[in-house]
Order: sequence, then C-alpha cells, then structure tokens
Amino acid sequence: MLQVLGRKIYDYIPGLRRKIGLRLHPYFNPPPDALAGSSAYIDGMNDIRVLIVDDVEEVRQDLSTLLSLAGDIEIVGEASNGLEAIQLVETLCPRVVLMDLEMPVMDGYAAACQIKTILPTCRVIALTLHGDKAERQRATQSGIDEFIVKGAPLETLMEAIRSAPTFGQIPKGEKNEH
Repeated sequence: MLQVLGRKIYDYIPGLRRKIGLRLHPYFNPPPDALAGSSAYIDGMNDIRVLIVDDVEEVRQDLSTLLSLAGDIEIVGEASNGLEAIQLVETLCPRVVLMDLEMPVMDGYAAACQIKTILPTCRVIALTLHGDKAERQRATQSGIDEFIVKGAPLETLMEAIRSAPTFGQIPKGEKNEH
C-alpha cells in the first residue's frame, strides 16, 4: 500500500509489478511533520533487487534459494537467456543482474551491453564456468561490473551483490554530470 499524507492511494498486489507516477501540484506544501513516518517505509525498501539469468533452471533455483536466505536480497525475477533478461530489466528495474555468459538466444555479453544502455545504474555480475583472461576482458568491454567464476565462495558473490549502488548513488567509475 502506498500512502501520501496518511491517505491510501495505491494497494500493493503481490506478484503484480506496476510503475506508479505521482504528479504533485506546483504549490504542494506539506506540513513539516508530513514526512515524519516515511523514513521507516523507505528503510524497508533497501532490499537489493536481483534478477537471476542462467539457462540452467537448477542453477537459477539454487541461486534464488541461497540469496533469499540472506535477508537483504529480493529476487525479483529469473530469465533463461539474455533476451528475456533485457525484457525483465525494462519492467523490474533490478539493482543487480546475476548473469551467465554462455546462453542460447542471446549470450550474457550482448545482454549486458543492452542492459547498461537501458539501466546504467544496474550492476551486472557475470557468473561463468570459464575465467580466462580473454573472457574477463570481453566481459569488461561488454559493461559487466564484476566477474565471478561459478564455484567461488558464496561470500565473494554476496560481497559483489552488496557493493551495488543504492538508489541515488552514482556507480563506481561514473561521474556526476550535473
């Protein structure tokens, strides 16, 4: 449920994702205590929204189960290829995309390029079986932020996910142009 000044303006329906636009009158001037209760609501929105992309269903399920147990991570969706990932990024706006690099339909390299165009603040973490130098270099050129070889310690993955920028924070390596 979304409330503005104590008045319900939107009900949340689990599983249904909607973008909400709120237009305020130019002379809107709330009383000083109007936003006092909003900090608790905003604190609850700090879960890291993660999209998992892998062509192997068991890998997606295992990652989803493990990451959900962390408490501060919300799995917002799963995709089995890069094309599905791009479509889900457009609608779900995750903070992090965990993505296999070798997949049918569209690989993780091409998908990462498009995801960074659609949502530049999204952190793309590559999960792959191969960790050679050429693959890492190609991943970096594709806009992938972090490169993790499957089978690495869970702490490595958790650290990469948790280092994703929070809302309003500029991602590492980017400059504020304003």
